[in-house]
Amino acid sequence: MSGYPPTRPETGASHKKLFSLRGTDSSNPPPSSGIYCSSFSKTIAPGYRIGWLAAGRHRQAVLLQKLASTLATPALTQVALTDLLSCGGYDSHLRRIRRVFAGNIDRMTRAIERCFPAGTRVSRPAGGFVLWVELPGPVDTRVLFGEAVKLGICFAPGDVFSASDRYRHCLRLSCGYGWDHRIEEGIETIGALAAGQLRGSDASAHQWLPTRAV
Repeated sequence: MSGYPPTRPETGASHKKLFSLRGTDSSNPPPSSGIYCSSFSKTIAPGYRIGWLAAGRHRQAVLLQKLASTLATPALTQVALTDLLSCGGYDSHLRRIRRVFAGNIDRMTRAIERCFPAGTRVSRPAGGFVLWVELPGPVDTRVLFGEAVKLGICFAPGDVFSASDRYRHCLRLSCGYGWDHRIEEGIETIGALAAGQLRGSDASAHQWLPTRAV
């Protein structure tokens, strides 16, 4: 499928080890010339705002930029996260959320296949907790988003992932929340709104068909 690839290696459902681009760096002598960075926002809590990086030979320059841009960071949350990492709690947490996310993705995929218009395509991510959905061409997910928000339903329309107004027939859905009837009803509603757009598009097209002589 084309479009936004929403996968994070930390939450991968597969036990196969994923390699980073930095792992291909053959700098000689070390340290590496590559910079590897990530965050705990998607795996623990976005409110912590804690990330990390392995800067290799750029370490001193990165530290200077960090000091110049933020001066200081909250020490208490960093110390707490250090304890979680050192005691093995983070690895245990990842194993649990991988199962939870995989279950949520499976439930949402089945709901989409049941409720969305024929011709809809859904990504099959190897990890993470979001799905990329391609709807039949005439559906405009920006319009769909406006209709859904009025009903208290939110998703990311595809055009926010493009600088050139592409993917207007696509959307991204989050599977990060615990599955319940409200989410299932939300998927059903999005599917119904999309089907309504398609019917409206078909009706408009038929208005312009030439009248057939009898």
